[in-house]
Amino acid sequence: MRGRMMFPRIEPLSLPRRWVRDIMHFGRKSYSAGGNTIINIAPLVAARRAYCPSISHAALLVKAVALVGQRRPQLRQAYMPFPFPHLYSHPHTVATIVVEREWRGEQVVLFDQIQRPEEKSLAEIDRLLRGMKRGPVEGISGFRHLIRIARIPWPIRGLVWRFGLYFSGRLRAKYFGTLSINSVVARRTEIMQSVTPLTFAFFYGVIESNGDMPLQIIVDHRVIDGAPTRRVATELQSILNTELVAELHRDAAGNAK
Repeated sequence: MRGRMMFPRIEPLSLPRRWVRDIMHFGRKSYSAGGNTIINIAPLVAARRAYCPSISHAALLVKAVALVGQRRPQLRQAYMPFPFPHLYSHPHTVATIVVEREWRGEQVVLFDQIQRPEEKSLAEIDRLLRGMKRGPVEGISGFRHLIRIARIPWPIRGLVWRFGLYFSGRLRAKYFGTLSINSVVARRTEIMQSVTPLTFAFFYGVIESNGDMPLQIIVDHRVIDGAPTRRVATELQSILNTELVAELHRDAAGNAK
């Protein structure tokens, strides 16, 4: 029996494909460089298991990255081309969290921001992350912002993106963040190539039984060089294994009273 003839079909971009396309478009304008490393967080893994297993690894990483950002201003800086090339330094960290959700029958990538995570408790950060992963998509401000902007026709949408990214450092930090954090959920999987309009993007992988965690860092080379980026990874490992272990212990002791 002769099979049915298949004809080509043209489909317009869905809203999620529009905003990912926009991110890639403006990410390509950044001078991104990246590298892979492995940090060992065995002391943190043991402390989390003993004290606060309900706190996600994502919450711990967000807090640790923000604490690094307190000490290293490059994590809060952005290259701004207008009105003349300069670096804008935001006074605090704004962490953009990347999550995958189902929306209108499509698996989509969404983004929302956590303001000042260095000043928040681990429990509060964890609660915000769970809300991003489980709350109604259109009930979350960052997600709602993406949807609203994606509905605008491209010529105007492009101007909105340019204004937010290049003309106001304050608005850039508020709506895009000072850095982004994303997980690579599959074991032994890594991102081979990526672009980001932000100065720092962190990709973390599945933690091995010995405490090894793959970490990929993509940076805007106009803001920071390779050697300081390596020191960021070293300092991140130290904070995870010392300051956050101590915070887990304090929280557990406080809850036991």
